[in-house]
Amino acid sequence: IKDDLVGFFELIFHFEKKEVEIAYFGILEEFRNKKLGSYLLSQAIKKSFSQNIDRVWVTPAHLITKMR
Repeated sequence: IKDDLVGFFELIFHFEKKEVEIAYFGILEEFRNKKLGSYLLSQAIKKSFSQNIDRVWVTPAHLITKMR
């Protein structure tokens, strides 16, 4: 798994408010249930706070069309 793409996230920076929105987050189906989601989420949060941000928030899932 070392160099495989296991998932993705999209960050939207709101620099004027010093906030980051995690707009999209997903794990590819073949990598689900392998305890990789928490690692990927941690990376998204770390990347967010590396930009002098005070707050990170997530778009509620019910607003995003379910990915298949």
